[in-house]
Amino acid sequence: MSRVREKPDQKDRQETSARGRSCKWLEEIEIEDLLDGDMKLVYKYCGIETLVSLFDYFCSMSIYVSGKDLNKARKRYIRQHFTGNNVKSLCVKLGVSERFIYDVLEEKQTARCSVKIDRVSPKVTKEE
Repeated sequence: MSRVREKPDQKDRQETSARGRSCKWLEEIEIEDLLDGDMKLVYKYCGIETLVSLFDYFCSMSIYVSGKDLNKARKRYIRQHFTGNNVKSLCVKLGVSERFIYDVLEEKQTARCSVKIDRVSPKVTKEE
């Protein structure tokens, strides 16, 4: 079952932000020449709607986009979509090495083994 959160329709988007007003008016002017650095990259690769959302909800905040959560998602994808003979296609699709995929599968196997061992091992109690 997919848990992808759907993006709200543009018409459903609130006209106010965390600061009490929206920067949606930015969509009505040419803005690219006014942007510098990261915001210029956001505009170029994500578009004006994302840029406005960042201004609305995260203005004056430093945001670091870590690859850690992306790697967690990659690992979940590998566990759910590995068929036994699709390592190369997973590598291409996810932008990872074969070693990464085999390490993920090994983690999964190790986790299963430790659960089985825990279930089988008798509990040792200390007698006094």
